[in-house]
Amino acid sequence: MVRNIKLLCLVMMFCVPQVVIAAATATLDRSITSFGESVQLTIQVDGSADEDPDLSSLAKDFDILSQSHSSNMSFINGDFSRSTQWLIGLMPMREGVLLIPSISLGNMQTQPLRLQVLAQSAKASPKSKDIFLEVETSTSEVYVQSQVIYTVKLYRAVNLVKAQLTEPDMPQVIVKKLGDDRNYETVFDQRRFVVTERKYALFPQQSGLMQIPALQFDGQISNSRSMFAQGRAVRQTSEVLEVNVLPIPQDWQQSEPWLPAENISIREIWTDGQTTDYKVGEPLTRTVEITAKGLVAEQLPQLFSEKAAEGFKQYPDQPVLNTSVSEQGVVGTRQEKVALIPVKSGELMLPSVKVDWWNTQTQSRQSVLIPARTVSVVPADSMPATMTPPSLPNVVQDESSVVEEKQAPQKTVKQLMAPAQDQNLWPWLTLGFALSWLLTVFLWWWKSSKQVNTFEDQSAKNEGVSSSIKVIKKEIERACSEEDLKALVGLLPKWGAAIYADESIQHLAKLKGKSEALDQQIEALERLLYSKDGNLDDWSANDLLDALNELEQKKISEPTSSSFKGLYN
Repeated sequence: MVRNIKLLCLVMMFCVPQVVIAAATATLDRSITSFGESVQLTIQVDGSADEDPDLSSLAKDFDILSQSHSSNMSFINGDFSRSTQWLIGLMPMREGVLLIPSISLGNMQTQPLRLQVLAQSAKASPKSKDIFLEVETSTSEVYVQSQVIYTVKLYRAVNLVKAQLTEPDMPQVIVKKLGDDRNYETVFDQRRFVVTERKYALFPQQSGLMQIPALQFDGQISNSRSMFAQGRAVRQTSEVLEVNVLPIPQDWQQSEPWLPAENISIREIWTDGQTTDYKVGEPLTRTVEITAKGLVAEQLPQLFSEKAAEGFKQYPDQPVLNTSVSEQGVVGTRQEKVALIPVKSGELMLPSVKVDWWNTQTQSRQSVLIPARTVSVVPADSMPATMTPPSLPNVVQDESSVVEEKQAPQKTVKQLMAPAQDQNLWPWLTLGFALSWLLTVFLWWWKSSKQVNTFEDQSAKNEGVSSSIKVIKKEIERACSEEDLKALVGLLPKWGAAIYADESIQHLAKLKGKSEALDQQIEALERLLYSKDGNLDDWSANDLLDALNELEQKKISEPTSSSFKGLYN
């Protein structure tokens, strides 16, 4: 009997390790820490856990930075054991004594813990810490919409495996990061620190007190003992800075754009290389560029007036905006380009371009100016008048008149009836009349043959012109089908010079006034080429070709009738 009881106890001993009673415990890696430094909470269960730990009760006083778990099982000398461990990184959200409440894992509970977080005044000097932040502004007082340089420096004397820094975020403030971060080294109290420097340009959009909130840095210090083990998490916050933002001066005209800058310059660019002697109808391009130190390009005003100068048609292009950044701040550039087409000759005035701005260095009003200037516009090129061959005189009539005028005063009726001594004159007179008749016949034949040759030459010339028009017309049709507008600008004047036999037609302006339909298409073509508002739907290739065909039919018929008219003069 006793032997059977011993055997039963032995069997129960082997069975007990298979049903281990689990227990949950919680520990902190330290009970006192400084604000901005993380702590590690460890939860361990010896045996099998019913559930994962419920960490929702920690959200009141802590940020959960990380969470991981591992399991361990062993069987030694017949003894079986199991344990599960959770590692939780916590960042205190405030100073003082914080409570880590009991954490449940199903039916199990951990014991509560206390953590003392040292107050800000009890912390050591920033330079004695492993990681700290410094922030500063370029000035404590600025005008509204002007630039403030905000500099952030992160100092670290340890290696980090993870790092994240928040960005400044403020309502009614434009924030622009100035280039890439700079990294360099410095020494404090014989400790070497690696410094990461970041700069921002801030543009407050309303007057008053601008408060720059604290930035937050979160990082994880590298664990040099193991490349797999997570290092200690750290958090640092910067101090809050304030800048007084002044309103626009009262004497500043509200209709003028407000431009507070360190410096502004303006220049004029002539891309065609000319400054004088322009021609009617030939476009010229005027470019003005303004550069402002301390302003972004979007803050710069429009330079050209929407109303064209007297004597010009104006087609502005889209402005080109560019903002470059450096450690000293931003530099904004605005470039405006306008195509000007003179519509009359003479001395025409190009208006001045003036921009008023506020110098933030001298706290004074200043101006930049491109003065107005006069350009000389000459009429469009013109060909010399075509020389029309003089009409041939009526030789028959003229020669008869000459003979009659010469003979009339020499011979009267009485003289013709003179005695026989004057009869020797008759043979000579007869010969003279015969020669005159022969000369008259010859001159008539010569004139007729010359007129026929002139008509044949004119016909050949007309055929050559017609052939040239056909070639140009095919090129125009091809350009229309391909929507090659630049090619049309060169082809249309060639067509006009051929159809009107006027080589002075060298640009589109010389074609205007021929027909209303053609004028409309030329205007649409110019808008497409020179205006930012040009729309391809406003121009029709078919309408252009119809206008050209109409003018061809009208003009080609005119020289034909006039050529035949000359035969009967």
